[in-house]
Amino acid sequence: MQAPPGLTARVFQYPSLSAPILGELANGTSVWIRCTAQGDVVQRPDGFTSSLWNRIDQGFVPDVAVDTGTNQATMPNC
Repeated sequence: MQAPPGLTARVFQYPSLSAPILGELANGTSVWIRCTAQGDVVQRPDGFTSSLWNRIDQGFVPDVAVDTGTNQATMPNC
């Protein structure tokens, strides 16, 4: 899956905007989603909101910052 063009995806320690930021993914970075979790609601610049977060090797990324082709979970719960 990829971070959509024009967005930088922050990687958090756990699925919360108050969690420590572990890094950022550049636009178009491909990632492997290990599992999904519910967490803080995050809003994209276009107004879309979601509480779904994706667990990748480096930490958690809000689903709104990842282009998975769907607004639904693509992997089992963490």
